[in-house]
Amino acid sequence: PSVMHEMIDDEVVVIHLDTGIYYSLDGVAGRLWQYLAAGKRTAADVVAFAGRVYDGDAAVIAAAIERFLGQLRDEQLAFVSDEESSTPT
Repeated sequence: PSVMHEMIDDEVVVIHLDTGIYYSLDGVAGRLWQYLAAGKRTAADVVAFAGRVYDGDAAVIAAAIERFLGQLRDEQLAFVSDEESSTPT
């Protein structure tokens, strides 16, 4: 409830209401944010989604996703569970 987002043109603008900080996510980050915002997701869900959508080495993609999710957690923008998802990917 402390985070709102809006798609504007080709970017997602995310606002942390408690801190007043705005974030701009475009490209891959924007697409991943939209995927996360669509329902309850685990880290494994996000890695699998990115692996289906983007070409590349699976280990490199997984490492990049983990860094991205870590940044979202650090900024308190998202909680990504390590438990099994209840939402289809």
